[in-house]
Amino acid sequence: MRPETEQAPAKGVFARAARSAMAPLRGFRHSLPKPLLALAATLLLAAIGVQAWTAVVLSRSAVEESSSAANRRIAASFAEQLAPTSKQSGDLEIGAALDELSRLNPNVRPYVVNEHGIVVFSPSALGNPQQPFVSRRQLADALAHPESRDISGDDPHNLGASAAISAAPVLVRGARHFVYVVLAPASSARSGLSAALGTWGWAILGAIITTGLIVALLLFMGHRRVKNLQSSVAALSHDLRAPLSSIQGYLETAIKRSDSLGQNDSKRFMSVALRSTQSATNMVNDLHHLSTIEAAGHEVEMERLSIVDLVMDSVVAVRPAANEKRILLGWSIPPAVPLVLGNAALLERLARNLLENAIRYTPPGGSVEVVFEVLADSVKVTVLDSGVGIPSAELGKVSRSFFRGSNAKAASKGSGIGLAVCSSIAKLHGAELQILSREREGTAVAFEISQAEQRYT
Repeated sequence: MRPETEQAPAKGVFARAARSAMAPLRGFRHSLPKPLLALAATLLLAAIGVQAWTAVVLSRSAVEESSSAANRRIAASFAEQLAPTSKQSGDLEIGAALDELSRLNPNVRPYVVNEHGIVVFSPSALGNPQQPFVSRRQLADALAHPESRDISGDDPHNLGASAAISAAPVLVRGARHFVYVVLAPASSARSGLSAALGTWGWAILGAIITTGLIVALLLFMGHRRVKNLQSSVAALSHDLRAPLSSIQGYLETAIKRSDSLGQNDSKRFMSVALRSTQSATNMVNDLHHLSTIEAAGHEVEMERLSIVDLVMDSVVAVRPAANEKRILLGWSIPPAVPLVLGNAALLERLARNLLENAIRYTPPGGSVEVVFEVLADSVKVTVLDSGVGIPSAELGKVSRSFFRGSNAKAASKGSGIGLAVCSSIAKLHGAELQILSREREGTAVAFEISQAEQRYT
């Protein structure tokens, strides 16, 4: 069977490029258990939230800094605007002028105070001040440092409160007075931790938290992989010990009893040793396939091919094993099955493993059937058998490396790697194995492969 090699149309190229771009994300998703995947998603959202919040805080700080820069100059501006009115006008005119300035800029509160800090004029819309005087020392600081944004002073309309202030001298009917402006009092009240950290402190804290969460996740993933590797090595050594011990025992017996061992016994010993050798070889081959697939990651070449031809070649290859157990092999193929996009060698290994598993765990006289279905944008292949089935409690574990169900151990010897290989191959093609089974009735294992030419409506 040779896969088709003609060029895919433009939309097929785009679809393939999109799948290739998404492959690392699919690999990450499939490599994590669902609880850890949920944790990773939560941490990622938290990191995005922290960074977004920091960006908002920085933007707000920039706006506040710009506003503060304008507010620092506002007292001098108000003094210039009040000067013509305050030279010779009466109290009503000066009060009206102050009200007008207050309406023009509602975010600040302007006052006129004398040299003793007593509030002489205030905006009528605010009513009478709760505190009729301001600190002369704070007033002097504001006059001495007109460009500073950090000078705080009394807020006449908020008894006992402190706010950012600005001040500038002005003459009122020939006497020295001052325009005293409370700057944005609602936004200036920062206290506690927020004031201690400041904007950049919060930004750095957010970055530290984000980095810590990512490092913790990576360490957890690394620890889990090490534990899985240790479990795999332990399981492999345990499973290899049995066939190797059998080979060693029968060969030692044959050598020690070579003079007295009859031809029939010698042949029987060699046959048992050969079967054990084949069992160990199959186990090593399965492990090699699994490690090769995982090492390849997503760097596998995809091509247009006929999934029907590929799977039916595997059916022909396993027919002798089925005939030996008197298992009926059947198939159901709808007309005009489209080409799929995949790796021929890997898909052949997938189909072969599923068929061999089905035959291995089906008792003599049973049946194995391959069913093809054409879906909207994929082709589904299902391998059904009338074998021993899988207990419902073990369905979620059968695709793990070295796991063998309780029924499987009783029915046949195997490495426990076959379905893990199948699962890895399916994931490389953007799919997952779908396993349905009922104990003592049989199992159905299905996978879907994307069509080479996607049909859009």
